[in-house]
Amino acid sequence: MAIQSIGHTPFYGKTASRGREEESGFPVNSLAGLTGAKPEEESFYERLREEAGEDALREWKAMQEKTDHNLAIVKRMETEQGSKAPYSKLAKNGIIEYNGVVFSCDDENRAITLGDVSDPDQVLTIPLEEGGCLKVNRGNLDDLARAIDMFSPRDIGRIMRAIATDAKVQKVKKEIEDTKSSAAEGSSESDWGEGSKTEAADKRRKEDGEI
Repeated sequence: MAIQSIGHTPFYGKTASRGREEESGFPVNSLAGLTGAKPEEESFYERLREEAGEDALREWKAMQEKTDHNLAIVKRMETEQGSKAPYSKLAKNGIIEYNGVVFSCDDENRAITLGDVSDPDQVLTIPLEEGGCLKVNRGNLDDLARAIDMFSPRDIGRIMRAIATDAKVQKVKKEIEDTKSSAAEGSSESDWGEGSKTEAADKRRKEDGEI
């Protein structure tokens, strides 16, 4: 099932019922503590603000802050009562199968995973309402759409908002990389052009008997 969107909030076909839209929500937390960003992060934040708007920047930072907050809670809960992956009550032998989509339970990191999550750069990490998180490879978002009914209404809201924000972030990252590549190519062409001019000048001087 393809992910669709209305305004700034995507939805997954039949699952976006009126009741779920009212219950679903993604927490936008305080941005306190994020002002100490590194220069490259500040550059990225500025580009995201320009390309996708202030709301997208706020949502991205809030999602990162929420993830860090959840990880701290998870560590405390692991110490107090041991770890369990979210939705593990649906699992059999550490595997959740829903609508033909297979999730793996990672009790150690209190996460459920979808797809190959070995490369963090290709993984979207989404904090869930009851703690823990969903880790999904960006190449498996269609699979996630097919199994979205497995999640609670509030977690559906979190997932939808996270995917929408991540799409904007990835677009900005690609534009930054494309700009860097274009600048590097332009520099190389300029250096090659100067070298060609020098060679041509030397050839003319040889022909004129100057060298």
